[in-house]
Amino acid sequence: MEQKNKTIVIGLALVVVIILSSNLWYRIFNRASSNPSTTAGVAQPAAQNNTDVVSSTGPDVSPVLRAEVPKLAGSVIVGPKVATKFYLSRNGKRYVFPDETKTFDTWFPSGTKIVSLTETELESYPLGGNVCYRPGTRLIRIASDPHIFAVAHNCVLRAINDGNAEKLFGKNWHSLVDTLQDYYFTNYAIGTQISSAADYSSETERGTSPTIDADKNIQ
Repeated sequence: MEQKNKTIVIGLALVVVIILSSNLWYRIFNRASSNPSTTAGVAQPAAQNNTDVVSSTGPDVSPVLRAEVPKLAGSVIVGPKVATKFYLSRNGKRYVFPDETKTFDTWFPSGTKIVSLTETELESYPLGGNVCYRPGTRLIRIASDPHIFAVAHNCVLRAINDGNAEKLFGKNWHSLVDTLQDYYFTNYAIGTQISSAADYSSETERGTSPTIDADKNIQ
């Protein structure tokens, strides 16, 4: 009888231990579940915002080469694969001098230093567009249009008749006319016609666009 009582007491004690242990583990589990920053006692990194942070300062170029922009800004640059020349703007973008035109000559004299870059360096500067003729230097036309145009600031073309062309550009004004392919003509916008010699000044136009950056209103 005494032995039986001992067995019952031991059994009850085991039941109590099991119940207490279960309650303890239940509370530990709930605490871990409600706090995802801890797992098995080890702190986990807090959840991060998935939104990418993009810097709004500086030109849109490779960070490694960004420091090179001030030093090379205003330079004519070329790569190793093609002969195309580019103008590197202060905004970190490169602008193309169209082939088969005299655009380059209106901005830079013969013998201008050209900076050679590696292909990686060249491609690090995104394309910004094409360079237009420097205003006040030459006249242009396209084969499919009889009009002659004078170039104004920011790639604007203004139609000019023969009389005003002679007054503004001299008797040999025909020698200043370059014919562009139609697809290069799309680089320009059409402005108002030059109604008189007082309506256009080559000197003023050149002064307004002393550089390609200025012509494109790049600060």
